[in-house]
Formats: sequence, structure tokens, C-alpha cells
Amino acid sequence: MIKEGASPLLDFKDLFDELSFLKKSSIKQYIPENFKEIYELLSRSPLSIDQIADKLDMDIPTLTTLLLEMEILGLVRKEGSIYTTL
Repeated sequence: MIKEGASPLLDFKDLFDELSFLKKSSIKQYIPENFKEIYELLSRSPLSIDQIADKLDMDIPTLTTLLLEMEILGLVRKEGSIYTTL
């Protein structure tokens, strides 16, 4: 199959490189409405969950769920106790 133009997939990075619709930039082009406020806040500066909750007047359980969903989608990353956009 390689002779026919297939690319070898050695790890997950290779898979994401081949499947452009899975690339983070594609996901960032459309940010679901329920994530926009958090994403815009974090795009200005990395913050802890407590700081995000204070600035957005949001309860921690709801915010935790939203941030986890955003991590899964590749919109944010948690480094220690700080969240940042990708």
C-alpha cells in the first residue's frame, strides 16, 4: 500500500497529521457557544479554575465539566493547576 501512496502510521501524531479534520486548528475555527466565554478569557492569560470561576461568576462543578469537555476537544490544556488555550 505504501507504493500506492499510503502513509505509515507510527503513532497518534501521524494519525492526526493525516486526518486534517481532527487537527486542533479545525476545531478552533468553531468554538461552541457554551465554551466561548471561557475560551476568550483564557486566550488573554492562563488562569486557575478559581480565577476563572471568580471572573465569570460560575460555580466550580459546572466550570470543571466545561473545562474537561474543552480539554477533550483540544481547546484548552491544564498544566498543574493552570488552564491555557492551545
